[in-house]
Amino acid sequence: APMPEHVDAVRVMTIHKSKGLEFETVIMHFINWNLEDTRHNSVLWCEDPFNKLDYLPVQFDKKLLDSSFSNDYLEEHLHSYVDNLNMLYVAFTRACTGLYCFGRTPGKSLSRVDELLYLAVSNPMTQQKMAATLDTANQAELWKNDQLTLGILPIKAHIEKATDHAT
Repeated sequence: APMPEHVDAVRVMTIHKSKGLEFETVIMHFINWNLEDTRHNSVLWCEDPFNKLDYLPVQFDKKLLDSSFSNDYLEEHLHSYVDNLNMLYVAFTRACTGLYCFGRTPGKSLSRVDELLYLAVSNPMTQQKMAATLDTANQAELWKNDQLTLGILPIKAHIEKATDHAT
C-alpha cells in the first residue's frame, strides 16, 4: 500500500518506479552501473551483409567493431549510452531541493555512469555553469574516500531550466 504523505519516512525504489514522482531529497547510493551491459549475452539482430537471410543474430560484443557489423554495433552502443543518460535524467529530476549521489573512483576507461558524471562535473566549463548550485571550487571534496559525492542541489529546477534553454 502507498505510504501516506504525512509520514516522515524514507522510500526505497528503483529509478523506473520513481518516474513521474517528486521528492524533496533523493539519495542515489550506487550510480556505478555500466554504461553498456554486456554481461547478459545480448543478441543484436543485424541485416545480413551476405544477403542470405533478412537478419542475423550476432553476439553484442566490442569485437563487432572489426566486422561487417561495426555500424550495427556502434548504433546499439550509442542507444545504450542514451538510455543510461535518460535514466540518470529521470533520477536527477525527482529531487526538488536535495540530491545526493555516490559513485566509485574513476577507472581508466569511461565505462560506468559515475565515471561519466565525474568527467562532466570535473570539467571547468561545467563547473562554471554549476557555480550557482554546487561549490566545485574544492575538487577534492567531490572525490572523498573513493566516492563521488554530490550533495544539496536544488537540482530539479536547474535541470529543467537548462533543458528549456537547450531546446
